[in-house]
Amino acid sequence: MKYLSSGSIPPVRWGSLTDRAQRAAFLCVKKSSQSLFRKRTAPQAVVFIAGVQRSGTNMMMDILERSMDTEVFGESDSRAFQDYELKPISTLEGLVRESPAQTVVFKALCDLQSLKQLLDRFPDSKAVWMLRRMDDMVNSHCRAQFNKHGPTERNCNIRMNAIVVSPDSQGWRGRGMSSETHELLEHYCHTDISNESAVALFWFMRNKLYFEQNLHRHPRVKVIFYETFVRAPQDYSRELFSWLGLRVSSYASRRVTPRSIGRWVEPDIEPPIRALCEDLYRRFEMEAEVVSVDNESSRSNAVGALQK
Repeated sequence: MKYLSSGSIPPVRWGSLTDRAQRAAFLCVKKSSQSLFRKRTAPQAVVFIAGVQRSGTNMMMDILERSMDTEVFGESDSRAFQDYELKPISTLEGLVRESPAQTVVFKALCDLQSLKQLLDRFPDSKAVWMLRRMDDMVNSHCRAQFNKHGPTERNCNIRMNAIVVSPDSQGWRGRGMSSETHELLEHYCHTDISNESAVALFWFMRNKLYFEQNLHRHPRVKVIFYETFVRAPQDYSRELFSWLGLRVSSYASRRVTPRSIGRWVEPDIEPPIRALCEDLYRRFEMEAEVVSVDNESSRSNAVGALQK
């Protein structure tokens, strides 16, 4: 699919014919409204959606795309991405300048190691880090169809052993990790590791980048716990949109359901690796700045706390 201009509709990832038609119609109306009628009342904002693959980032991109205030660039959009990695920052700056939207959203999965740099280059930007429990992420990854990369992508054990030997050998996957993380991989990874345990190590390695870049202390980064969000999508979307400066829309999260939580049998992960991942998840729970809803207090207090 070729893009006629910076305002072209990005390609559809999935969905029924009806879903695709509705999405195309909505995006056409949104683009026309932004181009013809909207007058910006504040500086353009940029949002980066981050997290490990299979952690709900597609869901979050879909939610933000349903806002009338955004233009969303997903990883299949060749204007902003090449082989799932963001193009140079100068290209992204050009896309932001050309966009009629108040808020421009980029997916930044293969660029987690550069998230701090991206936030520095876009001073009005914010980032949302999606965190999903390791078990469900591993199950989702092992069942996913990676059409472009074929069986190699499903053999994470091969990739992780290669990263142990040379962190840069597998492209973006091993970039940016600390020497401490690499030493942990050397300790836990071995030639007979199962694919499931290797994916768990991948979950650990990439999520650890959140702390290695000190993003838990960054005022413009918040974490969303996938399982919490999908159980109350309307409440959490309201809080998220408020923090991002977007007009709240009940339409945005109408398709979100919790049915993917614990959908499959718990994967067989080596106990030391499971413990490593559980420790990291607990650290997120204790130290991360999160998008949260306090159901026991007033909604106004929740919004006020989020915007501090």
